[in-house]
Parts: sequence; C-alpha cells; structure tokens
Amino acid sequence: MKPSEQSLSVLSPAGEALRAVIHRPASARRRDHCVILCHGMLSSKDGTKQVALSAALESLGVACLRFDFSGCGESEGGIEDTTISRRIGDLTAVAGEARRRGFPFISLVGSSLGAAVSILAAGGGLIPAPICIVLFAAVSRPAKILEGFPPEQVARWKASGRFELDGVSLRWGFFDDASRLDIPGAAKSIRSPTLLIHGSADALVHPSSSMEIHDALDTPREIVILDGADHAFTQAAHQARLV
Repeated sequence: MKPSEQSLSVLSPAGEALRAVIHRPASARRRDHCVILCHGMLSSKDGTKQVALSAALESLGVACLRFDFSGCGESEGGIEDTTISRRIGDLTAVAGEARRRGFPFISLVGSSLGAAVSILAAGGGLIPAPICIVLFAAVSRPAKILEGFPPEQVARWKASGRFELDGVSLRWGFFDDASRLDIPGAAKSIRSPTLLIHGSADALVHPSSSMEIHDALDTPREIVILDGADHAFTQAAHQARLV
C-alpha cells in the first residue's frame, strides 16, 4: 500500500464491518472534497475499474475512497443477503465516515448497481448535494435483468426464493426490495451535475436504462454511449476511455 493510501473499516447500519481504502494525494487540489467509488453488484473495491479510477483521481490531486459493500470483497456479511436498501445504508455510513475524516464535500461514482445506489442516496437526500455524480451502466429498473433469462427459469427461482447471477446465489428478496424503490423518480430530485456512460453492447443492462435516468434528471447532465463496450467495459480501450 502506498503512503497516500490508508485502510479503514466502517460499521454499516446492519452492524457489519465495511472495508475501505482512502487515497489522499500529497498535492490535493482540495482538502475538503472526496470522491466515493461505488462498485457493481458482484464486484469489489479491488476491481479493475475501481483501482484504475482511484489511481487516475489520485494522479489528478483528487482524494477518493473505494470500499466493499457488505458481502463483497473484504467486508463482512453475506452476498446472498444483498439488497439495494442495504447498500444505500452502506454508502450512507461510508459517506458519514468520509465527512468525519475531513471531507464535507462528496462526489459519487457508481457502477451498475452502484449507480442505482448512488442515485437513490443522492436523490433521497442521504448524501446531500454531491459536487457531481458519474454513473457507469446505470440500472434504472433492476427487475429488467430477469428479462434476459427464460421465463420458466425465472419462475423456478421465484418459487425457490433464490436466483443466480454469474453463478452466485442470492435471495429473491432482492427483487422484492427493488420493487419498492423508484430509481428514475429519485433521479428527478438530484441537483448535482451528472455524467452517464453506457456501453452500446451491454447485454446485461440495456443502454435505454441510462437514457431513462438521463431524461429524468433536472440538472446539468450528459450521456455518452461507448460504441461496442460491454457491461463491464472489459476491453482495454473502453476502460481507458471510461477513466
């Protein structure tokens, strides 16, 4: 770990330890501003994008914090218990810790489900007036993920109370929780400048998801569709453009 990096642990509302790394550039542009990186559903703070983004921000003199949502990476908890509401609580706790460490001003960068969490936290006033928000492959309606699977498989999952994503088993309660949350509605309350980036070849979350959120925003905003990029922006050229 570099001298500019510091490991920390934040207690979530559920009482679970959330592991994080904060980057404090020696020549920071501002001492009172921190960018919080919110990873996707099955990712972690040590994912390729998270590490690349934190390195890029640090090189620009911008402090940032990357963390593992509960059940992911090094954080406590089980991934099977993941819900958007739990993740909103995680993010709110992490933002509170950032403020206690001298960063009253926050920006948010969210990937996929982390983008949805960022929208709901900012739009719901839990993270008031972020300096700016950046959203990668944003999810506007989580239940639409199921449309990519055969209906009979979805029916079996619902009956069993569990579903699988990339070989990981999660509780069906994820969708019950998601159905109570209005992501485009929360976007309407955001007043922070917002940038959305989505891959045209995203097979998991259609680009129309980011377009819906873009259209709901009533604030300076921009949307960029990267031609040929997939959901995770796995190609080196796409990831470089993203950063």
